[in-house]
Amino acid sequence: MKAGRFYEKGKPIIVEDIEVPQLYPSEVLIRVAGCGICSTEIAHLDFGFPTFKSPPVILGHEISGTVVERGRNVTEVDKGDRVLLPVYFTCGKCPSCRTGRENLCYDMKILGNHVDGGFAEYVKGPSKDMFILPSEISLEDACIITDCMTTPYHALVHRAHLLPGETVAVIGCGNVGINAVQLAAAMGAAVIGVDVHEKRRELALKLGAFDTLDGSAEIVADEVKRLTMGGADVVVDCAGTAESVKSAYECLRVGGRLIIVGAPPDPVALNFVSMMYFETKISGSLGCRPVDYPRVINLVRQGILKLEPVIDQKMNLEAINEAVDIVRTSHEGKVIITP
Repeated sequence: MKAGRFYEKGKPIIVEDIEVPQLYPSEVLIRVAGCGICSTEIAHLDFGFPTFKSPPVILGHEISGTVVERGRNVTEVDKGDRVLLPVYFTCGKCPSCRTGRENLCYDMKILGNHVDGGFAEYVKGPSKDMFILPSEISLEDACIITDCMTTPYHALVHRAHLLPGETVAVIGCGNVGINAVQLAAAMGAAVIGVDVHEKRRELALKLGAFDTLDGSAEIVADEVKRLTMGGADVVVDCAGTAESVKSAYECLRVGGRLIIVGAPPDPVALNFVSMMYFETKISGSLGCRPVDYPRVINLVRQGILKLEPVIDQKMNLEAINEAVDIVRTSHEGKVIITP
């Protein structure tokens, strides 16, 4: 099969012929229909963010496709089923898994990191972790559900406990943030999208934000407080910088909740005195629990969450490095590899 393999920082992905993965009894083989390119891949390629599997490794963790082969013990899916793969394969046995927090599994395996991912014609995974897709959803487009839609779902529903009528500021309207905007709006919140790029602000308005702000402005917090009459109930930081986290914290109302979805590479200094006096709450948010994937799939099936507006381009596997360059420089939307 053809596969795009990552060898080392600063080098292009090499598309080459390798063996099709061999299955264990409880695994299935998927013909990849679509695999989204995430900022995580850029972190591996450009900044040396390590993979647990020693290179060469096939990157790509946002995967949808069709079952073409299954191990002898598989009963959950059949050949020909259209499926979505989660980002994380979980053990089901550790304290996190047994208490309903599988996204914090002690022994999780991340696609495109611990095991080979979706920048390839085929990928394998445990059958217990697959989710069957309804026919109403485009198989190629569905790949973006796996991370940049399920991640904000977990952040807003389980970490922020967002309520209808509350105000939400989303800091950073990239691939995850823009879906936080449309999901928060669908949940009945009044949403402000904050981003330095005009195209992203325009898309935020189309997907339900009642207003947007230029993230490069020095008065973002003041404007958020003006628009929300005192500060946002919930602020979701998807930009992942020290500056964006500080700005997000300043946008909160008294008693507000800050949800950290981006991963700032540098330490962040915050005022813990005001945190105590104003009872503000800061929570991290990682990925999504497997049990929630069908719920997000159903929101897409009903048209409540939309895939097409957040997709910019689809490119074949041979153009993987060109596609990665677009992700590095473009701010138009999601880029999908369609092997």
